Amino acid sequence: MSTTRHTWPLPSVRLRPIDLPGRNRPKEGPSTSRRRRLTAVALTAALAGSLLSLSGPPAQAAQPAPAAEIPHPLGARKADVPKDTRHDKLGPHDRTLLQKARSGKEKTVTVLLAAPKGRTAQLRADLAGLGAHVATSDDRLGYVRATVPTEKAEKLAALGTVAAMDLGETFDLPDPSPVTAADRKAPAAGKPVPAPGKGTPAANPYLPTADTGAVDFVGDHPDWDGRGVTIGILDTGVDASHPALRTTTTGAPKIADWVTATDPVTDQDPTWLEMRTKVTGPSFSSAGATWSAPEGEFQFQVFKESGTWGSELGGDVNRDGDYKDSFGVLYRKADHTIWVDTDLDHSFEADETVRPYAESGTMARFGTDDPATPVAESLPFTVEYRDDVDLSRAAAPAPARPPTSSVSASSPAPTVRTPPASPPGTDCSAGR
Repeated sequence: MSTTRHTWPLPSVRLRPIDLPGRNRPKEGPSTSRRRRLTAVALTAALAGSLLSLSGPPAQAAQPAPAAEIPHPLGARKADVPKDTRHDKLGPHDRTLLQKARSGKEKTVTVLLAAPKGRTAQLRADLAGLGAHVATSDDRLGYVRATVPTEKAEKLAALGTVAAMDLGETFDLPDPSPVTAADRKAPAAGKPVPAPGKGTPAANPYLPTADTGAVDFVGDHPDWDGRGVTIGILDTGVDASHPALRTTTTGAPKIADWVTATDPVTDQDPTWLEMRTKVTGPSFSSAGATWSAPEGEFQFQVFKESGTWGSELGGDVNRDGDYKDSFGVLYRKADHTIWVDTDLDHSFEADETVRPYAESGTMARFGTDDPATPVAESLPFTVEYRDDVDLSRAAAPAPARPPTSSVSASSPAPTVRTPPASPPGTDCSAGR
């Protein structure tokens, strides 16, 4: 079974290189009020972490005694009540979210829209008339995700081109660390179970595979393993180099594609980099250094690893013990070739080109792994690009955060999946 991994924006969680320091942007001149179209490169960095299961327990019949309370990391569980879209396309919950946005003086809200069959194009036109920014749209599904002025949300819901409407919502995720702060405070209970390893059998104390009959089922039906099926996963991060994610049972690559689902303009996702600086090879000076490059014309930007401070990456994407490294990123729009100076020698070599995962099936790496240690010191990443991104609706930079690093407009770090800002034209997203 192959897997397509999609990363989803969780700005308040900042689990994917997201919690970045504020960007100090120079004051804009009169000309910058025009609609800016640049090229943006966003790098998505691979984060080592566990997959999180956020599903709640199934509904059960009444019990003679009340069951023990089950903690819900995303807040108290609420019964799903379908909205009556015939009368109110927003519904009580979305109206509460809208009121919170108004109370917080938020200028825009994110909306998820369903259009009647065949009317998606008209819905996009209606959104433009309301001053909204369309982040993504799918005519086949009749789906549109957009950012709309808060005071226009109810007017949007009343349009005939909107069949259903939800407001975007952010959840704080629980700490995914093997040992959380709560674990450290709790008294030890019994003898600790050794951690799983390469020799851990299918029937083990970590997952209820034996209790549910899964082990016997797989043994009886060895070919019923999902072969020929591709699934999509929305997640906040995973180690793309983990052995369990390399190949399927038939030997095919397990990860089919790796994409970033955030909008490079409005989501303030640090995995996007604005490719603003035009340079010419074979040598050019920028960002306080002289760089070697192939002959030709390119767009250049610097990715500062310090931009990942506050995220799981801790501001150190190449694992060398500091957060001071700046990686040059070079982009040739003519053929969408991208170079990342991973070895920090200010030279863009042929072996430093990175292609989107769907094209290459491979990932590049920050840092060098030491096989003698139990921890992976290198970080895998891949890239994506988008050309001619309109930045006229770019959101204001986030407030400043911890220690050093400020990513200015001239050097918004991408994020291989690591730091970037919203790009204007090309967007290179890294495979986290």
